[in-house]
Amino acid sequence: MTDKLQPALDLLLAELPLPVVAVDGTLTILLATARFWQVQRAQPAPDGTPLLSAVPKLEDTALLAGISRCLCAAGREVIEPTLSNNFLRTTVIGAPWGALVLFEDLAGRLEEEQMRWEIVDGLVHALQTPLTSITGYAETLLRTESIGTATARSFLERIHEQSGHLVKTVTDLLFLSRLEHRDPAQELAPVDIRRAALEAANAVTHAAEKQGLELLLEIDPQPVMVQGDHPMLESAILNLLDNAVKYSHYGGLIRLSCQAQAGRAWITVADDGIGMPADTAGRIFERFYRGRTARTGDYLGAGLGLAIVHEVVRAHRGQVRVDSAPDQGSTFTIELPLANGRPA
Repeated sequence: MTDKLQPALDLLLAELPLPVVAVDGTLTILLATARFWQVQRAQPAPDGTPLLSAVPKLEDTALLAGISRCLCAAGREVIEPTLSNNFLRTTVIGAPWGALVLFEDLAGRLEEEQMRWEIVDGLVHALQTPLTSITGYAETLLRTESIGTATARSFLERIHEQSGHLVKTVTDLLFLSRLEHRDPAQELAPVDIRRAALEAANAVTHAAEKQGLELLLEIDPQPVMVQGDHPMLESAILNLLDNAVKYSHYGGLIRLSCQAQAGRAWITVADDGIGMPADTAGRIFERFYRGRTARTGDYLGAGLGLAIVHEVVRAHRGQVRVDSAPDQGSTFTIELPLANGRPA
């Protein structure tokens, strides 16, 4: 009977997502799951191996003391997570044959908690910057009796500008929230993404002209149909173009391409601007993340635009990537499946 159960037991130990090890009264391993070896960062050892030979770092720890107290008894003990035990909350259950040790990996939870705090910190910064500016200009207007008309108007214009930043941040947050809570089963309709690209380009034309930028359009002459949501797709392309305008040198070139090739739609936004280092490119699609180059100079945004691009593309079962280097410009590419699979 044991021989018949062994394949099932081996499969269970390999696939069980819980870090578990059973030891006898001499701290010899009776069985261990694959996840146990992973969280202990140890090389898997066969059953019958002494626990401390397989995982030497457990010697002289609170965990080993807890196991020893519960061995061959009916006790149960919980050892709280610490740095020394890799943030593992451990439950030791004594039994006549030894002890069963169950681990709960809290490192992932701690990482999620850290990410939440980073998001909160980013949100506070995104709101605090324009609010501080608005408060400063408003207090100056209220406290200065003989302020000139031109100066007052300049201050009011700055207040209006910073208010616009606040409105955009809140609008972007709401947009991201709707994307995240969007029903995946919601049907997408066939849309010609060329129209979304052209409307996005039209929306940034004025800002590009103010920067002396040339906006070059390379649009497929044939319809580029995708299963999508037109406003969402336009928003994604607009955010890429807006990003290119912000980080381009005066008089630079921005290229927007929308083509169909090999059953895919390809939307590319390329600039010859300041570019970014590899560490920034690796995190650029995180919400509120702004690279070092984005933290200098004027207020350039809350760091939500590229997060929106990422979520929109993901909702359309596509991919987005960036190729960039400092002072070499950036190229963002969106790849989406064609609705009709039209070949190039």
